[in-house]
Amino acid sequence: MQGYEMKKVAITLVVFFLIQLTGCFGVYKLERPIIHYQLNPEVETVDCAVRADHVLLVMPVLVAPPYDSSRLMYSSGNFKVEPSVHYRWITAPDSMIRAYLVKALKNMSVFGNVTAHEGLLSADYALETQVSRLDCTRTKTGHTAHLQASVVLIKNSRKASKGRKICLKKSYNVLEDVQGGESPPDINNVVVALNQALKKFCLELQKDLCDYFSGNQ
Repeated sequence: MQGYEMKKVAITLVVFFLIQLTGCFGVYKLERPIIHYQLNPEVETVDCAVRADHVLLVMPVLVAPPYDSSRLMYSSGNFKVEPSVHYRWITAPDSMIRAYLVKALKNMSVFGNVTAHEGLLSADYALETQVSRLDCTRTKTGHTAHLQASVVLIKNSRKASKGRKICLKKSYNVLEDVQGGESPPDINNVVVALNQALKKFCLELQKDLCDYFSGNQ
């Protein structure tokens, strides 16, 4: 019986030690509330000399895993992607990026209408977008957001025999630095950097679209 009591005491001490240890290493931080952020930077429009009334359909954006998760992604020095536990996007990145593209491209002078309504059969052009990277790396001076994407502009023919014609195919590799918040990561700077990267990508896309329509009037 004495051996049983000693064993019971030993188990109790081990459990107590483990509880203290996990508390020290912040395991209970999982109980913290999840904070949501939005991927929706301020809209800027590239000045384009071309005036037209083309109708553009922005197709659903394809985001490669693990960046398709609503969790914000970090990338460490060895390029290992780590999802955030407590900080997330308000919705999946694909829908936010698509909504932003519609809003930003609507202001371009070459388009009479830009929509995400897939049932719109009268669209002159369709824009397909694929995002292969959307994360932020901690640096010595702050954070660097990294966005890699590719787009395809397709012209829809009214004649079934002609089908669809690829007009523009382009890849983008956008880096955006934000100073401050070394380690642990300043989540506000991470969100700012990622939003600025999306804005920069959209501005580069607008320039390429303007160049295409300038040479095809």
